[in-house]
Amino acid sequence: MAFGTKNRNSEVDQMARRGDYDYRLRDKLLTELFYEPIKKQAGDKFALFVCQAIDHLINEYINLVKKIPLDAMTRKESLPVLFEFFFSRQVAGIATQFFKKFGGPNPIHYFCADTPAKLGITCRWLEENNTSFSELVNSLDDKQAQDQYRKWKQGKELPKVSSLSVFLDSLSLPDKQTVCLHLIVGRLIQHYVNNHSQFAICRNVSQVLWEAEHFDIGMALSFAHIDAAEKFAPLQHAVIPVFEALDRKSKKSQQAKDESWALLEKFEQETNRLDPVGITRHVLEWQKARWYVFSGDYKTSCKKYERAFEYSLYRASNTPEILQESLAIAAKERNRSLLKRLKNQAIAFGYYEIPGDHDSLSQANKKSKSHVVEDWEVEQWDSAFAYLFKPECCFPQWIDESKHKIQLPFLHHVEEKYFKRKPDLSRPDRRIDVGISIGGEKRKYPQLIWHADLNHPHHVKSLLDAGANVDQLSDTSDSALLLATIEIVNTGDRRCFDLIKQQPHSHETMNVRTDKKKLTLLLEAVDTGQPDVVETILDMGAEVDRRGHTDHSTALNQCIKYIGNVKNPEKALANMLNFNLDDPVLIDTIRRNSHGAMGLTEAEVRKSLSRFEKDETAVACRIAAVEYLHKQQQKRFEYGKLLKIAKLLLQRGANPDAVHTSPLPGYTPLMLAVELDEPELVQLMLQNGGNPHRTYQHGSHPIDCWMIARGFRSYRALSVLGRSS
Repeated sequence: MAFGTKNRNSEVDQMARRGDYDYRLRDKLLTELFYEPIKKQAGDKFALFVCQAIDHLINEYINLVKKIPLDAMTRKESLPVLFEFFFSRQVAGIATQFFKKFGGPNPIHYFCADTPAKLGITCRWLEENNTSFSELVNSLDDKQAQDQYRKWKQGKELPKVSSLSVFLDSLSLPDKQTVCLHLIVGRLIQHYVNNHSQFAICRNVSQVLWEAEHFDIGMALSFAHIDAAEKFAPLQHAVIPVFEALDRKSKKSQQAKDESWALLEKFEQETNRLDPVGITRHVLEWQKARWYVFSGDYKTSCKKYERAFEYSLYRASNTPEILQESLAIAAKERNRSLLKRLKNQAIAFGYYEIPGDHDSLSQANKKSKSHVVEDWEVEQWDSAFAYLFKPECCFPQWIDESKHKIQLPFLHHVEEKYFKRKPDLSRPDRRIDVGISIGGEKRKYPQLIWHADLNHPHHVKSLLDAGANVDQLSDTSDSALLLATIEIVNTGDRRCFDLIKQQPHSHETMNVRTDKKKLTLLLEAVDTGQPDVVETILDMGAEVDRRGHTDHSTALNQCIKYIGNVKNPEKALANMLNFNLDDPVLIDTIRRNSHGAMGLTEAEVRKSLSRFEKDETAVACRIAAVEYLHKQQQKRFEYGKLLKIAKLLLQRGANPDAVHTSPLPGYTPLMLAVELDEPELVQLMLQNGGNPHRTYQHGSHPIDCWMIARGFRSYRALSVLGRSS
């Protein structure tokens, strides 16, 4: 490697040669292969710069190949184009940033100099600008050291990074790290010029450095791709009939199975003849995968879809569609290992956000050792299968009809007998069939949870008297106490809550988060708007700063938000109606709550939202739903009670400096209380350790509590802050 830090690392080879790797491996390798070794040689600041530059380069490349297909180009054809139009611009940008942060030779000297000795440019600059380095080099009395340095300077030998370190150690240089980082950069440029001269790196980078106008990289790559695709034009007469025959939305005749296979064979023959390297192989594997689904051979289809997805990565524009179908069939077959591999790859390519930290109290990944794939996602992907592969669009009499039956996960017809079912008091902890099937699997509920969910206080009392275990959880991590608390939120009825709260609960039950919506008991207690409910939940063992919901909020932050909604209902409604498609919390929330109707990935959800914003009917429905939710909140909450809840949470140790992403990244409950001009809360927060000097970033400007108070004209809060300064 150019930085000389690879050594032997099988995980690097795994990332370079295979698409199947843990998404967390990238950060791990950046730390192990770059940050740690470079920090030892050239200091923390430079090591961090290198890691950020590499991370930025990877992200930019992934964004590029997601937008611009390169599936008609071989590696040999694409690399010169990428070097000229992409990597040269990235290198120029990184070199410019390095010069601004660390000084050294002007980047243009590296890439415009006639001499091939790039490291020599660094050496001469150090000799002219670093007195201690110049004096020590001139005083070299060891002939071997003199010869070694001369070869480096003349470009006759590329030193190892370890050799540079040994050389500088021998000189006992006082500012070794500064000198070392410049030599490492010079060596890096020398390495690429020596090993990739065929791509005219110096010419391309120097052109970028001299350019004054913005250059459209995407257009340049697109034109190059169109030109390269000409050689595959004869494939069109073979591939178009295949796509038409295996279209997911067209009904299939009795003869379609044999006819489409014959077309696939012809397409494969033409592909082997015109594309022996396999550049377009993902298309063939993709269409074969569909054929096997339509034929009812779901296991073979899984294998074909995985190959199609792997072949399409870094190359094809239809990767999202292949991923969508792959996830659906893998979920239908309950192939969790394939789902894990697919999602890891999808995260690496930005189709999914990186999952949050593993939660030891969560049961979301109970069927998997990995936190990557959660049960609710499997159900969502499974439900999508029947929409993607409708039975009438498959080959007649070849499929398993039950697998293609559409199921609505958010709307279930439950027979009346299940609602009227009396509990089995001889076995109070028995899990019962409740007439709901999701993803082809019957849902079974602990009796206490089922009757708490139905708000049957008489049955709840009978089960508790019979010794029912209140710590039992549903398959989605709901507890009976949580469902009883939600009943208060929805209807105000607290009969089940008052019965269940009398029972001691475990720490896990009091603090577990539900799998999909990430609900917690304390957050739902705050949602009731009733101080006594919140106090009860805290007394029973709920952690005061336990985070939940998709915005990872604390109870205190959520409560203060509600205070703001009550104080300014018009502004609250406007905020609820405001959709920011770049907000990952919003996208994740919709994906979790839309049951797949808005898309199976974050990218699909964004696309659906963007499309719906142009649909008058969809916009009207969204406005009606938001207005209804806003109206219910206004009816449920009272300012005085919310203020009492906030004080209670602070008295129980809630952190006023807990950093949140909402309403703004970096905001704290103290900042929010200052914005809302709540002097009593601000005073209490300061007494409980709140730091008004903490800041959040607004662009390039750090904003503290005094600036927030002045900006929102929160003069009462400003008065309290003034007394504390």
